[in-house]
Amino acid sequence: MLRLTSPKTYQTLEYMMAVKDFTQTGIKETLNISIGRINKIVRWLVEKGIVIKDRGKYAIIKPNLLVEMISMQISMKNKLFYQVSSSKEEIKKLLEKEGAIMCLGTALEKYEDFSDDEIHIYYDDAIIDALNKMERGDLKINLYESNIILPESRATSKIRTIIDLHSVGNGKAASRLLKKEFGTMQ
Repeated sequence: MLRLTSPKTYQTLEYMMAVKDFTQTGIKETLNISIGRINKIVRWLVEKGIVIKDRGKYAIIKPNLLVEMISMQISMKNKLFYQVSSSKEEIKKLLEKEGAIMCLGTALEKYEDFSDDEIHIYYDDAIIDALNKMERGDLKINLYESNIILPESRATSKIRTIIDLHSVGNGKAASRLLKKEFGTMQ
């Protein structure tokens, strides 16, 4: 079994899902990952029936299966939660300023007409310090650790959001985004 959450493998898979059609050489040039590793990943995906080769390029034909396989290897640990007294938008701005990365339903709100009553973030110690200074209230903030690489932006990408939602058993929330991104639910 290929470890789909190892940093270079995950980076390769996320890239493949983002570009849809790809070549092994194109991945190597873009991500600076060894052609041997890329070849191993592509062969595994072809064997699983997730990827096909057509006219010199590869294409993911079963993105939902790939999302499911990755999500089974993700460990999204809900490490902490806080309840604060402030508006959701004010808290999101503060958390972004502190370096939080919005995930799950909070990230999905960025891409879809979706509303989550809680805030979900990947965190670090600076965020905990900021939350400890806040007045307690009714708005729940869930803090997660990640066992795979995190984005540099303030929210997970569309693909990472889909994967994360599947990993916590809420793939249904991501179904519209999955269909929009890949044109299929396979």
